[in-house]
Amino acid sequence: LKVIWKEWRVALLCGLTLAAVNFVKMLLVDNILLGNPDVDYTIALIVSLAIVFTVMFAKVVGSFLPMLAEKIGLDPAVVATPLITTISDAVSLLIYLEIAKVFLHI
Repeated sequence: LKVIWKEWRVALLCGLTLAAVNFVKMLLVDNILLGNPDVDYTIALIVSLAIVFTVMFAKVVGSFLPMLAEKIGLDPAVVATPLITTISDAVSLLIYLEIAKVFLHI
């Protein structure tokens, strides 16, 4: 639990940093410089929140699965890497869609 707690805190900081940079980038570059009217505060917020939760989820899974693989006697490098990628990709899409559904009422 110590490892997961530490990874979760690091993930929160990384996710918030990436989300803040992405939020500013979407509003400045996509909306103002490129003139895309579809990118507004709501869309930038949705994508940024998805980034925060995706990074947090991926870090926790990325620290938990190798420990689990080692406990059951498997090589963590062989088992965990493809599984972490697959789970993180699938869940990150679900996170994004759920956040979009809540904010856009769809």
